[in-house]
Amino acid sequence: MPLVLSLPMGMHSGMDGPHLFRIVVPLRDTEGRRGELEVYFKALFK
Repeated sequence: MPLVLSLPMGMHSGMDGPHLFRIVVPLRDTEGRRGELEVYFKALFK
């Protein structure tokens, strides 16, 4: 299953450069067990 991210954001002056983002996705299976998926990605704002 693909994970598609859309992050329409802007950085104000002085916020350019590399950034590391973390998104936590809560999960639950068909038997009710819970967990989390952590997705990290890097961005370079210019």
